[in-house]
Amino acid sequence: MSLLPSDQGSVLSKTTLMPVGMVVTLVVALSVGWGYFNTQFSAIMVALEKQDRRLEKLEDRDNLAWSTTDQKLWGAELRFLNPDLKLKIPE
Repeated sequence: MSLLPSDQGSVLSKTTLMPVGMVVTLVVALSVGWGYFNTQFSAIMVALEKQDRRLEKLEDRDNLAWSTTDQKLWGAELRFLNPDLKLKIPE
């Protein structure tokens, strides 16, 4: 059982049960939805790129050398904060 009479071909009409207004509404809704999700996705990607740059800065800062001065300060602070420590902490 066909909804289209054989002599009409592919024509949108009342007999196709698909009003043109519904097709237009569907296309517009899909376009608006696509635009909204594309905007949200773009905002997420920008935020991720910003976080990635911050992480790279932290990694670069972490790669700095542990200097002799840092070691001496750490040892002095360890001795000061732990006077009862039974470890020998080098100067």
